[in-house]
Amino acid sequence: MIVHRVALHMEETPARIEISDGRLDVTAGAWPDLGGAVARLPHVSLELETSDRYLYADRQGGVVLSDGFIGYGEDGAGRPLPMLDLLAWRGDDEWHVKELCNG
Repeated sequence: MIVHRVALHMEETPARIEISDGRLDVTAGAWPDLGGAVARLPHVSLELETSDRYLYADRQGGVVLSDGFIGYGEDGAGRPLPMLDLLAWRGDDEWHVKELCNG
């Protein structure tokens, strides 16, 4: 697993993502949304399928695994898309995971 640290200031404890031995574990916590809002991600623990390539947070407080890229954030007109953020993606050999840290 390759970790990409993202520094930001949040009052809430951020969610943490771990991927090891084909298993995904998300520790419940906050994830930043547009305009200073905060989404709450649940605890998730599951086995990954070989077709899983992307892990997203959605705006309803869930996580979504996908075998294809899904747009996230906001569209070109500033409207929010259903997917809040890309949390992790599978490269050629390893998973890449975002980690939030206070900075």
